[in-house]
Amino acid sequence: MDKPYEVFLSHSSIDAELANRVCHALESGGIKCWIAPRDIKPSDSFEEAIVSAIQTCPVFVLLGSDDANASEHVSREVAQAAKHHKKMFPFMLQDTQLTGTQDYYLSSAQRISAFRDFNDGLNIMIAAIQAFLHGPAPDSEKPGADVPDTGAVRMKPAAIPPRQDSEDRYAVYFTQELIEMGMPHDEIEKKLEDIALQTMAGLKDEEEDWLGDTDKWAEIEEEHPNTTRVLVCDNEIVGYYFFLFLEEEFIEGIRNGTFSDSEISLEKIVHTEWGGEYPLYFNDIAILPNHRMRGAKKLLGDVPELLIQFARDNELFVTELVTIAFTKYGEDLCSKRMNMKLTGKSKKRGDNVYSLTLLPFPEKGYLAEHYPELKQLYDEQYRSRSED
Repeated sequence: MDKPYEVFLSHSSIDAELANRVCHALESGGIKCWIAPRDIKPSDSFEEAIVSAIQTCPVFVLLGSDDANASEHVSREVAQAAKHHKKMFPFMLQDTQLTGTQDYYLSSAQRISAFRDFNDGLNIMIAAIQAFLHGPAPDSEKPGADVPDTGAVRMKPAAIPPRQDSEDRYAVYFTQELIEMGMPHDEIEKKLEDIALQTMAGLKDEEEDWLGDTDKWAEIEEEHPNTTRVLVCDNEIVGYYFFLFLEEEFIEGIRNGTFSDSEISLEKIVHTEWGGEYPLYFNDIAILPNHRMRGAKKLLGDVPELLIQFARDNELFVTELVTIAFTKYGEDLCSKRMNMKLTGKSKKRGDNVYSLTLLPFPEKGYLAEHYPELKQLYDEQYRSRSED
C-alpha cells in the first residue's frame, strides 16, 4: 500500500521551481508531499483535487512570497487548511509581510525563514514536520545515546546534510527553534551551562556561584524567549550568545561598574515587540575551544544579521552594544574584531567592559565594512530621528 500524503505544499505557480526543490527535499527526508500540478490526475477536477488533498494531509506548508501573497488560489488554500485544523508551517521564500486571509490564519504560526539561508530553513522545517508527525526521536537517536560526552549536544540527524566546507557546517538558531526540531529544552539548558563552565574554567572562584539564581534566569527566559542564539555544528551544540535589551540606567551601571548581572531582573528588561531604540547587553558569549576559529566567525556574523532582521521586521534599533569580556579571547573579539571601546571594569570581578555606539552608526570598522545593509538601515533611522 502506498504511503499516504503527509504535507500539502501551497505555492504560487510563479514559484514552481522553488516549490519543486522544497518538495524534493521533504521527500528525501521521508515526508511524502502533495503538490500541484504533479499530483492532479488528468481526470480530476483541479479544485476538488486540491480540497481533497488539503483534507487528507495532516500538515499544510505555505511557500510564502510576494506572488503567493497576491494569489487568490493560495489564500483559498490557506482558508481551507484553517477550516480543517491542519498544522500550518509558513515557509518564507521572501521577506514578505503576509496580508489579508493569509495573515489572519497564519498570524500565530511560527514562520520559518528561507530567504537568508535556504538550506538552513529547509533543515528547520523538515525537523519540525518530522517531530509533529512522528513525535520525539526514539531513545537510540536522542542526544547522549551511545555517544561519548564531548561537551556538545547532538540533535537528530539533519534531513539535508550540510555542505562540507568548514563554514557551512555551522548554523545558528533560537532555543525555541531547536525545541521545535525535537531537542528537549532541559537538555539544551544543561549543555549551554556545560559550555559556559568550560569557557570560564579557571577564572571563577570556587566559592562563587557563577551561574547565579537559576530560577530567576528561567523566569527571564520564559518572559523573553528570543534572547539566546545557539551555535550548532554537524548537529551538535558548540556555542551560544545570550542578550537582553535593558533600561538605559541599568546599561550605564554595567558600563561604569556600579551594577552586575546578579542585579538584572524582569523589571529592568525592556519589551521590544513594538520596536523603538534601546541599548543591548550581551551578558554571555561562549564557544567550545575547538570551534573558536570558524565557529566564532559564524556566531559573530549572526549578530549583525539579527540586527538587520530587528530593524527591517520590527523597526527595532540598538543604540549601543555593551558586553563584559571574561577572557583574553573575549577581549580580542571585542577590541580587535568588533572595534568596541573599553569603558570600565565590571563590578563583581573587575573584568573589562566594552561598548560600541550604533546610533549614529560607525563610519569605519568591521560592521560598516562588512554589513552595508545594516549601516544603511541605521543611517536612515538616525537621519529620521534627527529630522524629528
